[in-house]
Amino acid sequence: MHRQRAVREEQAGVFADDWIYPASLTLLEVLIYLSQDMYLPALPSVGRAFGVGAPFAQWTMTAWLLGASTMHVALGHLSDHIGRRPVLLAGAGVFAIASAASAAAPTYAAFIACRVVQGGCLCAVLVAGYACIHEMFSPTRCVTILARMNGATVLAPALGPLIGAGLLTFAPWNVIFVLLSAMTLPALALLAWSMPETWIPARPAPTMTPLCKRGRSAHERPTRSMVRPLGAFCTVFGMLVSWNASAPFFFGEESRSELRFALAQGAMYAAFIVGTRFAVRASRGDTGYACLVSRGIRVGTVGVLLALLAQVSKLGMVATLASFALTMAGAGFLFPILFRFTIEQSSATVGISMGLFFTATNLVGAGATALVPVVTTYGIRAYLGYALALLVAAEMFFRHPARRLFAPVDRRR
Repeated sequence: MHRQRAVREEQAGVFADDWIYPASLTLLEVLIYLSQDMYLPALPSVGRAFGVGAPFAQWTMTAWLLGASTMHVALGHLSDHIGRRPVLLAGAGVFAIASAASAAAPTYAAFIACRVVQGGCLCAVLVAGYACIHEMFSPTRCVTILARMNGATVLAPALGPLIGAGLLTFAPWNVIFVLLSAMTLPALALLAWSMPETWIPARPAPTMTPLCKRGRSAHERPTRSMVRPLGAFCTVFGMLVSWNASAPFFFGEESRSELRFALAQGAMYAAFIVGTRFAVRASRGDTGYACLVSRGIRVGTVGVLLALLAQVSKLGMVATLASFALTMAGAGFLFPILFRFTIEQSSATVGISMGLFFTATNLVGAGATALVPVVTTYGIRAYLGYALALLVAAEMFFRHPARRLFAPVDRRR
C-alpha cells in the first residue's frame, strides 16, 4: 500500500525518522552516476573497441549528459500531475534495461544511443526523487539531508574509477554495464517499498513560495529570481564535471596510470565529502546563507590558485592535487546550500522548479565536457585556468541585491 503524505508539513521533523527513502534514492543515484564514473578508466579501451580516438571516446560522456538534460522539465510537469512515484520507478526500470543494452552495443552509434537513454533516465530520478525530498523536510533539515546525500553520491566519482580500474584488470569494459544493470534491480525494489507519495491529487501542485516570496510582485516571473543562485551552482557543477572528464588524461598512458588516476579521484572526492560535513554544521548556525556561499566560492578559488602556483613552481602532481583538494572541499560545502535555496527562489511548482534546475546543470555539464578535448590538449594548467574562470563566474553570478533572500530568518521558518 502506497503511503500518502502531506505535501509539506508545517512542523519540522515530521519525516525525521524516514531515512530509508533518502538512503534508497541515494543508492539508485550512485548507480546511475557509476554509469559515468566506473568506466572512466576504460575510456581509452572504449575508443579502441569502437575504433575511435580519444575525443570521440570522451563524447560518450557528453552523450550521457545530453540525455540527462532533455527531459527534466517534461518529467517534472508530469510528476506534478501523476505523482512522484510512477515517474521515479519507471526511470529506474528503463535505466536497468539501457545499461544491459550498453554492454551489448555492436557499434559506436548504438553505444552512443544507449548512453543518451541512460542519461535520460537520470532526469526521472533527480526530478521526482528530489522533489519528494524537498517536500518531505523543513529547510534546515533538508540542507542536512542533501549534504549527507551529496556526501554519499560523490562515492561514485570517488570510488567508481577505482572499481572500474580493478574490473579492467581481469574483465572487458562491457562487464561494467552488466553489473550496473544487475545492481539496479534491488535498488528499484527497495524504492518501490520505501518511497512515499508526496503529491496529492486533490490539492494544487506544491511550491516552495512560503519560504522566501514575501513582498514580491505577483507579476514577477515564477522562476526569474532563481537565475542568479542557479548560475552560481551551474558554474561550480561545470568545474566538477570537466575535472571528471579531463583527469584521466592528466596521468598519461604509461603503466598503472589508471590506478593512479583512481587514487587521485578518491582523494579529491574525500575532500568534497569533508566540505559537505562543514555545510551541515554551518547550516545550523546563525550565519546568513549569502555569507556561506561567498565563503565556499572563495575557498575554492584559493585552492585553484595554490594548484596553479604548484604547477608554475614545478612542485609536481602531488602538490597540485593537494592544493586542488581545497577547491573540492569548497564545492562540497556549496552544493547542498545552493541546491536547496535555488529551489526556494522559485514560486513555480516543485516539479517544474526541479526540472529547470537539473536541465540547466546538465546542459552546463554537457558543455563543460564538450570543451574537455581542448583543455586536455594543453594539460592540467589549462584545466586549472578554466576552473578559476568558472569560480570567478560563480562569484559574479552570486553578487546581486537578491542575496538578502538568503538571510538567516528564511531558513528558520
